[in-house]
Amino acid sequence: MNRLAPLPDLESVRAERARRHLRVFFQEVWPVLEPGTRFVPGFHLDAVAEHLEAITSGQLQRLLINMPPRHMKSLAVAVCWPMWEWIRHPERRWLFASYAQQLSTRDSLKCRRLIASPWYRRHWGHVYQLTSDQNLKQRFENNRTGYRLATSVGGALTGEGGDRIVVDDPHNVVEADSDAVRRRTLDWFDQSMSTRLNNPQTGAMVIVMQRLHEQDLAGHVLEQGGFEHLCLPAEYDGRKTVTVCGWQDPRTEMGALLWPARFSATVLADLKRQLGAYGTAGQLQQRPVPRDGGMFKRPWFAITSALPKAIRSRCRAWDCAATPGGGDWTVGVLLARTTTTRTSWRTSSEGSGRPPKCRRSCGRPRSATAAP
Repeated sequence: MNRLAPLPDLESVRAERARRHLRVFFQEVWPVLEPGTRFVPGFHLDAVAEHLEAITSGQLQRLLINMPPRHMKSLAVAVCWPMWEWIRHPERRWLFASYAQQLSTRDSLKCRRLIASPWYRRHWGHVYQLTSDQNLKQRFENNRTGYRLATSVGGALTGEGGDRIVVDDPHNVVEADSDAVRRRTLDWFDQSMSTRLNNPQTGAMVIVMQRLHEQDLAGHVLEQGGFEHLCLPAEYDGRKTVTVCGWQDPRTEMGALLWPARFSATVLADLKRQLGAYGTAGQLQQRPVPRDGGMFKRPWFAITSALPKAIRSRCRAWDCAATPGGGDWTVGVLLARTTTTRTSWRTSSEGSGRPPKCRRSCGRPRSATAAP
């Protein structure tokens, strides 16, 4: 008499699906990482999982992910993905960095808690165990020679390397407009972090961040080339870039939301008011320069050929292009106020060098625009 093999229990089936598919792993580990909070699926999480799986399989080696804050980017990339890959490849060595050490340490602690959870140990505790002699907040190792190291932008990396290098939010929002601070971050990446791969032929590098400036790290690597770009704006803006994985944004209507179950139109409207035009363009839309300007909108200005006659007061100012080696345009501004209304005037920009001389003492520009 043949005896039928016992059917696997439901939890084992779900665990096996989680082992095979990162997007399923996101959902299964959610009660461990965020107990008491309901998991909210989203197509952007599926897209992130698909591209990270392409890194794991060797299809991709360089990946840039741009997405808004609070959309689970750190939890997906810096916590779930390395612990999912360790199920198959516990020997992999990981190097993580954020703009602040406390952020890298936060995600490192979440990884350790996931590994120590009864659910994870029950299904994959036989694959590897953490070693007792190297089990710190910033660095822990397993008995299969794999490790996870958490550092910060500018942190010491001498002698350290990884099979996977992950940079998660390299810029502080408050300091993103500082040319000096931003330049230090780019130099750190070019001269230090980008050289840390144990094997450049097989290793992989992932940058995940919100856009904060045209010349932030994302803009820097996009200009250099070599990174596959997964761009996920909060509201659909019509871009239909197809990645090497064959993925493209499934939204078709302009303004369609990225994660409407969590960030509804009302919630986004409040965020946009708080962030302003520049913050919305960068942090939400991943397009750090608004199409129509941040502080001044082009439709506000009309072209005029002469100054009004009834001028009560005026002021002229120049912002000269004095940066060594070349800089922005030299711009002249003529501000005038009439007896009845306030009018602002802006002269045409010159390429560089000294500001052009006025043709008359009144400072009449070659061309001018007036604010209503």
